[in-house]
Amino acid sequence: MASFKDVFSDFLDVSKLPHPLEEAELLKIRYEKKVGRIVIYLKLNNLVDRQAIFSVEDFIRASALSPYSVAVKPYFGKELFTTDYYPQLVMQLKRDTPSFNGSLNDSKATLSGNVLTVTLSHGGKNILQARGFDKALVKLINEEFDLEFKVEYDGVLEVDENIPVNISKHETNIEKEIRENVVTQIEDYESFTAFDNPVVAL
Repeated sequence: MASFKDVFSDFLDVSKLPHPLEEAELLKIRYEKKVGRIVIYLKLNNLVDRQAIFSVEDFIRASALSPYSVAVKPYFGKELFTTDYYPQLVMQLKRDTPSFNGSLNDSKATLSGNVLTVTLSHGGKNILQARGFDKALVKLINEEFDLEFKVEYDGVLEVDENIPVNISKHETNIEKEIRENVVTQIEDYESFTAFDNPVVAL
């Protein structure tokens, strides 16, 4: 099979590409006409930092080769899977779906049998489930490692109402309510005194 470098060297300055991706085996290229996207599938023999993949996407997108959206899809194989790569998978999912936000910060993953447990540090389990994070993670791992896992959550599952950021919001709401009540009382008082002591223009 041809390498990424062999196929794209006539169109790109491949010397500027990250080395692992430059030497990656090119599996196929697909053009998704409806969304105007070119998808490049690569076989890699080693795990690659996600930023390297993003840089290749940006490099191709900025070139004269493609006015379209570009996605690079790596395939690593079962033997390379490790939960140490979980943060890199999260980076990819956040890039694909920005709504997978702060709930995943500082999260970790452990594997037992076919169950991948995601340990949350900042709550948000219900939000992540509603937005389909667990399904997206299962799909990504299947595509890149050809493995089937079930995702479960543990750790801090709900947002703690007593953490400083929430206390701050709660105090702000209280202060806003107090100010609104004071304004209402002043307005009521002014209306009352104006009724009892009308000002007559001379």
